[in-house]
Amino acid sequence: MERAYERAARIYSANRSRHVLNEEIREHWIPGTQDFWFGFDVPAESGVGTEYRRYCHAQRAVRSLFDHDALALALEPLAGQVNANELPITPHCVDGQGQLYFSIRGQEGEFVWPLSGGEVRALVHAPHGKGLAPSPDLARSAFAEQGELYCRDNRTGAVVRLTDDGSEQTPYARRYHQTAERLTSREIRPMPLGLKWSPDSRWLLTYRVDYRKAGRMHLVQSEPLDGTARPVHAEYPYSLPGDQDIIIARLTAVDTETGTARPVTLDGAPVELFQLAMFDAENEQVKWSADGRTAYLLRYDRCFKHAQALCVDMETARARVMAEQDFRTFGFAEYFGSAAQEVYSDSGLYLLPETGELLWLLERDEYASIWLVDARSGVFVRDLTPGNYTARRIRHVDRQGRMLYFSASGREKGVDPYLQFLYCVSLDGGEPVRLTAEPAEHVTRFCPDGSYWIDTFSTVRTAPITRVCSPDGQVLCVVAEADLSRLEARGYVVPEPFEAVARDGVTPIYGVLIRPADFDPDKKYPVVDFVYGGPQRINVPKAFAFHDPMDFDPQGGLQSLAQLGFVGVIIDGLATPLRSKSIHDMTYGKPEECCGLADHVCAIQQLAGRFPWIDAGRVGVWGSSGGGYAAVRALLQFPDFYKVGVSLCGNHDQARYYAHWGDRWIGPYSEEAYFDQANHRFADRLQGKLLLVHGDMDDNVHPSATLRLAGAFARANRDVDLLIYPNSGHGVDQYPYVVRRRWDFFVRHLLGQEPPANFDLEEASKQ
Repeated sequence: MERAYERAARIYSANRSRHVLNEEIREHWIPGTQDFWFGFDVPAESGVGTEYRRYCHAQRAVRSLFDHDALALALEPLAGQVNANELPITPHCVDGQGQLYFSIRGQEGEFVWPLSGGEVRALVHAPHGKGLAPSPDLARSAFAEQGELYCRDNRTGAVVRLTDDGSEQTPYARRYHQTAERLTSREIRPMPLGLKWSPDSRWLLTYRVDYRKAGRMHLVQSEPLDGTARPVHAEYPYSLPGDQDIIIARLTAVDTETGTARPVTLDGAPVELFQLAMFDAENEQVKWSADGRTAYLLRYDRCFKHAQALCVDMETARARVMAEQDFRTFGFAEYFGSAAQEVYSDSGLYLLPETGELLWLLERDEYASIWLVDARSGVFVRDLTPGNYTARRIRHVDRQGRMLYFSASGREKGVDPYLQFLYCVSLDGGEPVRLTAEPAEHVTRFCPDGSYWIDTFSTVRTAPITRVCSPDGQVLCVVAEADLSRLEARGYVVPEPFEAVARDGVTPIYGVLIRPADFDPDKKYPVVDFVYGGPQRINVPKAFAFHDPMDFDPQGGLQSLAQLGFVGVIIDGLATPLRSKSIHDMTYGKPEECCGLADHVCAIQQLAGRFPWIDAGRVGVWGSSGGGYAAVRALLQFPDFYKVGVSLCGNHDQARYYAHWGDRWIGPYSEEAYFDQANHRFADRLQGKLLLVHGDMDDNVHPSATLRLAGAFARANRDVDLLIYPNSGHGVDQYPYVVRRRWDFFVRHLLGQEPPANFDLEEASKQ
């Protein structure tokens, strides 16, 4: 077993480092051109280096962004000897004058260097400094301090205070509280500010958060970083379902030229945003008119039953409802994409001010569609994407040609209905035209002027390819192809997509299967089901997904478990999004439906009938956060099927989790409505082996969620294993010790073998 653990450690360490070259290409547009630059992975002495490249649209070709040897030489006075393929820089942007802005790793400040060559110059006032939000023209940067919002002129250093009514309890532009991080980290990560700059670099749309009346949660740090004997107490605002007063934010329009901030009003009342609508500088929840005078965004009521598409006149600070929609259950817009390459939050709105039209992606009926709306009257004029398929995202609008480019899934027959393709359709109606041919997950991004689009496409079995295409879909240039050779050398097992039938005996459901690394068809293998119970996204990767931008393993650690002798499965059952409204609505008021656990049982039984080497009598389950909830639920709901479970930081009772979660997926709070979803009420059903894990500094899902459940198991006289990890926030799975304990638990109780004693995963991962 020791050697199996060593193999598992090799694939585990590959997931935590760059063993796939060019898995994801991130484009950065160069102002005043049709070009973009990107980082390209290359082999280097340290393992992987970066070469900065430029797609030149006029030549339909990729060139080097600059002379890397020249920059390496220019950096030596500041950074010592530098390898041209391992430049110690973090690039921020290229400006319209052809200058590269970057920081040097391990040093303070920001630097600039002409792409044509020359000296590296240190900036006195760094536009991209820690905690700053630079304007599009880089002339100014906004920042927040002690609840107030400020703006600094990056040429002179002059600072203007933009607000005067902020405080720690009513801060401007603060979306993230970071309570756990403040206690457990010596350096706090700068989080994106809750604001958006207008394209003309004059206006800021932001909000003032009000924590004053919201309830509080409490954490006790038993192992303070400074080594003091007494535990440290921390209090932070946290709204629960049923709370009358919850965390809200009031929308604010800021004129950085005059230094004035005004609350945005709608019919004389302040425009209030609930927690999920609090945007930040890096997402796409706020859009702008070209002249920067008008901002538009989407807001929901507390329970997501009423949505309004708002436009804000920045000069008057007045909002107007362009259109609105009621929902019987909940309004839904995808905000964590199904492909690992694309994590985003988007409003699904696009305004055409010259014609007074609005495009709105929403679920008015059974399938998400993009509607053309009269933005003056609010009348829904035309469904531009009718049919039994799911519109996923507005990608681009050609205003002159009146063409809409959009992503959708489920339209192509005989293809996994979750796979995204790119289409175009006339705003005046007609049949959509498919622009991406390959049956794969296509993540597309348009050049700002619409002259071409970038397509990164792959499947769970094929490596990502990034290319540039013309508006009609002709391939202009292949930018990058991912290299999996290093990963394959470590024993990577290619996932196998499969189709099964749901509990209703009719509806097809989809998943992936990962065979044991030492697969022998004459053996019998136990199964581990990796689950996630949140209704906001699917769990099965559709693109090639190994390194995730959210520092999460999209394959759920199943690659390592494959090295230990397990079959791994990931399944999306009913009650999940992106298929149809009726399928998704199965979760409404029933969080226990979460990922369609009954369908997981059906699928695994069908796989066992299909493959005799699958042992359906030995099935385990694990998950984290919403998956931690689902893993426990699986053991309680199907005790004769799931024999072993590992639950990390699970939100085991939605009545004790964020208000915006329960309000949205269950509805207004009542004890009756929230009764059946709570795992602790069914503790006496536990028959299998269960390991509960939680970080004691988790400010997302409070550790009391797991401790209350552990208490219920104790009262029901059910044995469980409990691990509380000191000084961990919500991401407790980042610790090698926790991962190793998960391996041990499945090996001991599901595989029926004794794991190596005290295997040092952290040390083994360095090999």
